[in-house]
Amino acid sequence: MSHLNQKKLNYKKNKKHQTIWSYIRRNPHFRVGEIIMVCDVSLGYFKKYIKELEAAEYIVLRSKFIRPYSNREYSLLNNTGAAAPKIIPEGLLDENTGKTIVLYEEKVVHMPELLPDILEAMKTNDSATKVELCKAAGVTRKKLNDWWKVIEKLGVIKDKFCEMGNQKIVDVYIFDSKRVREIIKELKNGAYSEDEPELRNLWMH
Repeated sequence: MSHLNQKKLNYKKNKKHQTIWSYIRRNPHFRVGEIIMVCDVSLGYFKKYIKELEAAEYIVLRSKFIRPYSNREYSLLNNTGAAAPKIIPEGLLDENTGKTIVLYEEKVVHMPELLPDILEAMKTNDSATKVELCKAAGVTRKKLNDWWKVIEKLGVIKDKFCEMGNQKIVDVYIFDSKRVREIIKELKNGAYSEDEPELRNLWMH
């Protein structure tokens, strides 16, 4: 009964939900147009709340493909008590039973260790040596090197040049800030998985 990838509804506590629920309990078989008129609520507001009640199987649609929408008819299936089910981030909270009906599942996003810190450092610096990048990201040279092959494959380094530093020649890497932001966005959207730790799905070459 879970609805995935749907936008959550953020409702403030409102007496209109209670008014709608009370009407439904008094009239277990009801028509949309009647309840909107009696409860003095807008069609848009009613549709949002009724959608949640239907998804949680408190009510059921009796007449499908009826036009206009105001002519649709519903029946009460689950009368748990006087208190109206409340919309919460997870779905509905029924204070009559103390139960939460989960309608929305949170997507668990796994993030690779330290790579986001390295990318954030690249985002705020146009160029850097590996030593400078380690300092900016707060990672050790070994940890940076562990990710370096993947970083190169991700296409976030667009060029490099050499310069003299501390009496030796060092490589300075130029970062593609647009590509860095794209990878960060993909990671936040769940691109990383423990089954594919090298992020091959994001490689550019």
